[in-house]
Amino acid sequence: MGSWRFLILQTVLVAFWIGGNVVLFFHFDTFPFILLNLAFSTQAAYAAPLILLAGNRQSARDRATLEHAAKETDEEFEQNLELLRRTEAIVERIERMERVVLAISDAVLREVVPDNVRKRELDEAAKRVEREVKRP
Repeated sequence: MGSWRFLILQTVLVAFWIGGNVVLFFHFDTFPFILLNLAFSTQAAYAAPLILLAGNRQSARDRATLEHAAKETDEEFEQNLELLRRTEAIVERIERMERVVLAISDAVLREVVPDNVRKRELDEAAKRVEREVKRP
């Protein structure tokens, strides 16, 4: 049931049935076609549960697909969170290293430049660099 082959075969059979009984090649099922009607009713009685079973199977497949997709999405979300944590740790480490490098370069420059005026200029420059580094 439900295939083109079945539909064509059933159409040919019904046409043959009605044609044979109208033209009176057969005499077993005349005009109200009660036997043909009984055959269709029996077919419908079997078709309805088959359609419901097919729908239930499709629902189960859809549910399994959705559960699988939700599980994959959760796993991807966890992976993204882990990558974000690692990236933040790397950024923090780079910022600490940058502060250390700036502190070392500041200390070296203070030792190298003996002039007090020059030291104030270097301090101001270091403060400007620190402010610029802190900006997002």
